[in-house]
Amino acid sequence: MNSIFGGHTCEKVALQLEKHIHGFLVFSICSDERLPDGLEKHLRNNKGPDYLLIVGDFMLLPPSKEESPASYEAIKLILTQSNQKKVNVAWVSGADIAPDLHQTIKWHAFYLPNNVTDDKKDTSLINNINLVSSKEKKIYQHICKLLSFPVYVGVKNNQIVTIDLTDNHSYPRGLTNNLPTTQMLELWRNVSQLRYLKKINARFNGLSFLPDFSSLTHLEKLDLRGNPYLDFNELSTAKALLSLNISACSLTELPNSINSLHNLKSLLAYKNHITDLSNIKFPKSIERISLYRNQISSKTLELSHCGKLQEINLGANPIATMTLKISPALPTLQLRARYIKSAITISGSENTAFCICEY
Repeated sequence: MNSIFGGHTCEKVALQLEKHIHGFLVFSICSDERLPDGLEKHLRNNKGPDYLLIVGDFMLLPPSKEESPASYEAIKLILTQSNQKKVNVAWVSGADIAPDLHQTIKWHAFYLPNNVTDDKKDTSLINNINLVSSKEKKIYQHICKLLSFPVYVGVKNNQIVTIDLTDNHSYPRGLTNNLPTTQMLELWRNVSQLRYLKKINARFNGLSFLPDFSSLTHLEKLDLRGNPYLDFNELSTAKALLSLNISACSLTELPNSINSLHNLKSLLAYKNHITDLSNIKFPKSIERISLYRNQISSKTLELSHCGKLQEINLGANPIATMTLKISPALPTLQLRARYIKSAITISGSENTAFCICEY
């Protein structure tokens, strides 16, 4: 029996293959590398398929584990949750479904256990309380108790400088999903007491609000991707922030609070639904911007005040024609323009060396 977890593209793939193979499952990767609703439960409770078709937006076929952790999580579930010893896997680019797909598709065999691993994603993090200073030990213990999990942290000079609010697996799962509001408030209150904190990883946590970051004067990196119901108002209090990831948050525009982040160097906002950028003036400090796979169709993008810009990704947007205005002071600029390379005109200095790529 064949199974489909996805929309029209998955149905199109299934229709082509059903006459040629049997016992397959096809799914599309959602948003920022997440399994579609219901797929994990299905794989845990049913016999795995003989053939697995994965539809997505891949740079390479097959994708690496780093590019597509959701793919390899599905493979792992098939091989570990049933008596199946082997699964044949193929990846398909959703933007290029050929009519002869059944003839051109390349299958890759995965076996248990050699092809499946469950390593920590960030091996620099620990969950050993003995390496934390006595002052922060109580805070750390309370955070672990709130989340019922030995939270991974980064420690330097006995101070917590990084906190990971996921399980730190290659396919990360947030620890605060379904946490009551009172406990979430208590969690943020404790996190805000970690005065030396430089990095917070809170991706895929189902967050609805952020804390006041004013006390975290060393906070440089904030990963909030995969939180589609998040209120970003308090983001403006993270004055020291250098790197922000708000990808896959179902945004229709960039949060106005970004206008207050005057030290920001990296902004990742890919795979949202952003249509308009007129509400944002990117900070002069910005070096890297990713707006990949949004709904941007603007005629002009004003970045002439960004004298430190090094890279911008506008690929996979419905841009018919756009003039990208850049600073004449830029020595080099990398423009990533997948599917839209010919649609963008760059207005800047003749002295700027450009690297324009379609990946």
